[in-house]
Formats: sequence, structure tokens, C-alpha cells
Amino acid sequence: MPTLPRDLYPVSSPSGYSYGAAGGVSRTQVEGGFNRYALDFERGVQQFNVALACTADMHQVWTLFFYNIIKKGALSFDMPLDSGRGLQAHTVNIIPNSVSVNETDGNNFVVTFQVEAEPKIYDFTEEGAAAIIAIWNAGADIADITELFDRLAEFT
Repeated sequence: MPTLPRDLYPVSSPSGYSYGAAGGVSRTQVEGGFNRYALDFERGVQQFNVALACTADMHQVWTLFFYNIIKKGALSFDMPLDSGRGLQAHTVNIIPNSVSVNETDGNNFVVTFQVEAEPKIYDFTEEGAAAIIAIWNAGADIADITELFDRLAEFT
């Protein structure tokens, strides 16, 4: 699996790093009542808006990677994204025709594109998610919860 080259990381600016909800839920309007919601499928991909701030050298590496390695986005590759569990490697696909490059001052570029990836939050079971939320509701911080589970993993 190809991996996004080193030093090319999604940034929070200039055009932002964002993502939307995973699909899989439908809504049917009901005359005179509440809408009906249904789960069409359990898992789904999210769309991420990604921006890479690049020097001229990094831009050349990105261009080589994009055209020669992942074939203009036709091939999947791994890149770091935060889908709700911190920065982790995700297997992504670039949405066709979403890549845009802007030169900012002759030596710097901003590469923006959209990718689809399955969020890492699906690594949790429903019971695991409920346990973390219960610990959170009891007043623990996420760092405390992570430390607790890391320690438990050492003994199991």
C-alpha cells in the first residue's frame, strides 16, 4: 500500500481540514408527524477536506506521488488523518477531480483535495464505546481513559 510521502501532512489552514459524517442513515418524511429515520448500513466512509502546505520540493514530491504512484488518485494509499481518535493512518481514496494546487509566492504551494476514508472510531465495539462514555460521564478525561486502557492492555 503506498503511503503519503514524509513531511506531507494535512494542515488546519489555509483552506482547512474538515470532515463530514459517515453515510448510512436515511430519513423519510411523514405527513403530520415526526420524520422516520433508518439505519441503511452500519459502517460508512467519511469525506475529508485536506490541505497540504508544500515547499517547491514538497510540491514536486507530491506531483510525482500523485501522477506516478497513485495514478491520479485511482489507487488507495495511506495518510495520517484524525477521524475522531487522534492522528492515525487511514487508507484513503481521492475523490476524482477534487485536487487543486495554488502557488502562493513562487516557492510555496497549497495542495487541496478531498478523500474518502473509513473512520477509525469503528475500531470500537458498541460495548467499548459505552464503557468509555460511562467513564467520561463519571468525570475522567480522555487522557485518563486512554491511560487506563493502555495499562489494562499490558495485563491482558
